[in-house]
Amino acid sequence: MNADIKLAARVNGPPRLTGTGLVLLCSYRGGNGNAEPKAFRVPLFWRVLNLVTFLNLRRFIAAMRDHFANPRSADYQLAIADAIVARGGFSDVTIIADNHISNGKIASRTPAGRKVLQCCLNSEHVEGQANFETIVLIYPDALGLTWTKLERSASKKTDNLVIANGRRQVFTWNRQMARSLAVRRFLSNTRVVELVWGIMILPISAILSAFDFARGRT
Repeated sequence: MNADIKLAARVNGPPRLTGTGLVLLCSYRGGNGNAEPKAFRVPLFWRVLNLVTFLNLRRFIAAMRDHFANPRSADYQLAIADAIVARGGFSDVTIIADNHISNGKIASRTPAGRKVLQCCLNSEHVEGQANFETIVLIYPDALGLTWTKLERSASKKTDNLVIANGRRQVFTWNRQMARSLAVRRFLSNTRVVELVWGIMILPISAILSAFDFARGRT
């Protein structure tokens, strides 16, 4: 992966990358923390429970979510980290990678030679007492699924929270961006748009067919 990977800052302008920096490389854990919804294994009644709770539908939605998320590789995220540091003017920077990335098999240094620490990132809050002027969250996907609570926690520890996603887009986190991400994450986790269109296509097709038949078309 090219260490000179180019970043785009088109959402709310170029972010401020200064002072002491904390760069967190987040793993992809699926929209709900699970790769796939689990089946009930209750004796005798598990088939009914799975049917009532729409197990097959939930698994289909999870598969679609993960397919469109298209999480990028560890090397890709490391290259983004290098690009972030090179683009900024940090006085000091700490890079930490979630050990869920590639099952902990991630390089100890970025392509540019910067040291990478590893730990199990808590998806709900930023741990540690150190104060950082800038915190950067690097996601492997476009939306940073499952990391909403971490964003909120990080925003309380710094006035300058920056997001870099798998599409190489960099933007400053604020309340407006939080609302936008929340909507997009909801749509990704539920695939509600696709489900509505899937339900509507049959009656719409029937109406159009009836209309064509009434006009003598086949």
